[in-house]
Amino acid sequence: MKSAIWMLFILVLPSFCFSADLQGSNIKGFKFGYMDIEKNCEVVREGRESLSIECDGSHLKPVSRSCNGFISRGLGSAKLNCGGALWILNQRCNIEMRGPNKGEINCKL
Repeated sequence: MKSAIWMLFILVLPSFCFSADLQGSNIKGFKFGYMDIEKNCEVVREGRESLSIECDGSHLKPVSRSCNGFISRGLGSAKLNCGGALWILNQRCNIEMRGPNKGEINCKL
């Protein structure tokens, strides 16, 4: 019984901590977090290889201004490119194209 409780504790606590990190905390220096970006930003194809990031809400303007994307070898190769203080998004988020002209940003821990 004691080992079952310990096992449950080990399995539940990390998922609670990680989901709180992704959902509840803001990116350092900004008034938004990764979940805000996932929910309120989309990727729009601007040309053969170039992608822009469009976000709803004035608090997400830094994402639209500092980030873009590019396609090098087909839709599956779309890459996110963020500069300045948002460079961390390059490591934790990626672009998934949902069609030839639209896509979304997905972030991970």
